[in-house]
Amino acid sequence: MEQSERKTLTLDEDPGLERRQEIVALLEWEPGIQRAWFEHDDPRRLHVECDPTRFSEATLIDFVDRHGVHARVAE
Repeated sequence: MEQSERKTLTLDEDPGLERRQEIVALLEWEPGIQRAWFEHDDPRRLHVECDPTRFSEATLIDFVDRHGVHARVAE
């Protein structure tokens, strides 16, 4: 069974509902990612449940950056 750990990123700005849905879909297609979602009351906070041996906060930031969304590790 795959390991699972929650990683949280903060986007620099709200990309809008359609773009958020697209980001979640792209992430959930990636092997090693079980689930991705944005907080309902903070559209800039992205949570990703993933295999920590395959994804770190840095690799997730690189992933969303390649799709035109800038993020950082949530504090």
